[in-house]
Amino acid sequence: MADSKGEKSFAAWARLYRLALAPTVLWDVSAGYLLGQILINQSLATPRWASLFDSQRAFQIAERIRPYQFFFTAITILLIFHGGMALNDWADRGLDAKAGRNRPIPKNLISPRWALLGGLIPIVEAGILAGFFHPEPNWILALIFLALLYNLGGSALRRGLGPLLLSLCRSLSFSAGILILLNPEDLASSSALWAVGGYALYVLFLSRMASKEEEGGHGMNMLPFIGLMALSPLPFLQMSESTSWVLICGWLLLSAWLLYPALPDRHIFWVPERVQAAVRRS
Repeated sequence: MADSKGEKSFAAWARLYRLALAPTVLWDVSAGYLLGQILINQSLATPRWASLFDSQRAFQIAERIRPYQFFFTAITILLIFHGGMALNDWADRGLDAKAGRNRPIPKNLISPRWALLGGLIPIVEAGILAGFFHPEPNWILALIFLALLYNLGGSALRRGLGPLLLSLCRSLSFSAGILILLNPEDLASSSALWAVGGYALYVLFLSRMASKEEEGGHGMNMLPFIGLMALSPLPFLQMSESTSWVLICGWLLLSAWLLYPALPDRHIFWVPERVQAAVRRS
């Protein structure tokens, strides 16, 4: 019996924190870090590239990098994301109860007080970790501010600005991986900005579709969001010509992955479960 209660409690907290989404958050930081490495390696090792860094800047970058920074940055972003999810459920507990949503707080699986603490403590821990381990702590503090604004700003704010705030949050977490290696000035002068812009557009359109998960929508109204997600890698083509064929192949595969199941359903009404399936696929 005790084990059963423990399993139920863990499952409730996992749902509160949306732990199933942790891999997508880790990918933000990992992709940013890998992109920063690519920019540095290609700029320093390939003569035909326009050099982004001189030898002095390369030495400064080498001094900036510490092996543990990626690990602690990933933990920091996870704490912000999952703490924000708990605060979101805490702030919406009244609405969730009225709507009969199957969430831990209205189902009395987690008390509001514990949910609030469970949301605030990871956010505070993230701020402390950023101050000690991330080269650009102000970047992380900006992410914390936007996450708190999204999750505690109320349902009216999320309806109006929610997709934009989510897009900014995910692009900041992506950029946090890049800024382990580069400073903001290097980021602003490099082609990495095109990648950040493309990812921000993708999350923006995905969030707009996700806003229809509760009530559903007609397929012809869902299709533009999916089509715009398929177009969002366009800024990536402004990056290196030497890898443009890889980007184009990846772009075509992404477009097929998104559009293939959506096009046949464009003339029918998408029930909430159909919209949720499209969001998970995306």
